[in-house]
Amino acid sequence: MLKAARRLESSNLDPARETYLTAWGAAALSEDLDAHGVLLEISRAVRALPAPLNPRPVDLLLDGLALMITEGHAAGAPALQRAIGALTEIPVDDIVNWGWLATGASVAVWDYEGWHDSSARHVQVLRDAGALAASPVHLTYLGMAVAWAGDFATAASLIAEVDSVSAATGSRLPPYILLRLRGMQGREDEASAAIASAIELFGGEGMTAARAHWAAAVLYNGLARYAEAAAAAQRAISGAQHHWMYMWVLPELFESGSLRLLRGAS
Repeated sequence: MLKAARRLESSNLDPARETYLTAWGAAALSEDLDAHGVLLEISRAVRALPAPLNPRPVDLLLDGLALMITEGHAAGAPALQRAIGALTEIPVDDIVNWGWLATGASVAVWDYEGWHDSSARHVQVLRDAGALAASPVHLTYLGMAVAWAGDFATAASLIAEVDSVSAATGSRLPPYILLRLRGMQGREDEASAAIASAIELFGGEGMTAARAHWAAAVLYNGLARYAEAAAAAQRAISGAQHHWMYMWVLPELFESGSLRLLRGAS
């Protein structure tokens, strides 16, 4: 996709930018440890493109994501916040093609309400359109949002919906909601089983493994086992792409470190 986007640059920048966004999303979800280098390469290529005269929502989103990777979260946040306002009513075709990245813009700037509302709207639009094959990733983002808010029953129902749609469409998505849910519930046996299963099915490196270790960090911090939480958070950070996934893990690392210090001082 990166090569295709580069070829399109000379003829038509609009489809080139859309292809770059698709490539960015694929790299962001990759299980390949080399994906961060690819993500950086894509983002640098985007930053080198001529600025569009009349930016579309997809342009604003792509520029914000690229800036976040090349210059850091502090630099990318204002651009992503500008993009969020333009992304609230994107049509079903855009939701299918890259809508989960529109939700990601809210996630990246810690806009919980935007995250929840964007993913909920996308899920409903896709349900109404009968676009089942495109829905698991949007259901996943909605499930993680409601789990984060403590609505574990709704999160569990969305896990069941993802499983049902995946079975019907033959898709295969890592169990991100389940990992988040089990880590937050604090039941060690169930969480450990989900973490081990995810790593076995999707490999011990890459984004699924990073999310599995993040779930372990949440679990162990909740159980006041801070040394184990710190070790799990370090493993998650080493495998995470430097977008919002990386940000999510850092609080677990800080919590485990600060509470270990407090425990030692007491």
